[in-house]
Amino acid sequence: NSGLRRELFYLLNRSKNIICIAPIRRFETFYFSYAKSRYKTDKIKKFVLNDLWQHWRHKTIDYLLLKKKYPKQVIIVKFEDLIRNHKNTSKKLCKNLKIKYSKIMEKSTFIGKKVLGNSSFKKDKKYIGKFYNTNPNDKFPKKLLPKEYFEILKLVNKLSI
Repeated sequence: NSGLRRELFYLLNRSKNIICIAPIRRFETFYFSYAKSRYKTDKIKKFVLNDLWQHWRHKTIDYLLLKKKYPKQVIIVKFEDLIRNHKNTSKKLCKNLKIKYSKIMEKSTFIGKKVLGNSSFKKDKKYIGKFYNTNPNDKFPKKLLPKEYFEILKLVNKLSI
């Protein structure tokens, strides 16, 4: 949970039996998802952009710091890989965690029951049990992204599985 980063520092410092899987989403897709849920807009607005940039930046840097301090206990996964290349990403995660891959990982489930999943964008019931990809990535003008974004993204790419 993204709101538990401080708690993760505390827990990871006190136990070697904790593994954190941290999915990090590109800001371009993060923006549209959070703008929709927090601000009820799918437009790019300066105030929303500034607020969400700070949120994404701090969250991502915190996970990168956790990864640096606890490299064996923190696994960074690119969110888009989980959605677009779910099977291969799940297999890499299983290998990292030293657990056996299972076919159930190819379905969107909660306690074994197929679910619709969590999205700021409405989905109909045909998506139950499936991973879906809403790609607003193409709508985001790269010129609005700060230079720092590309530096942070480079680290995410380097440190992710």
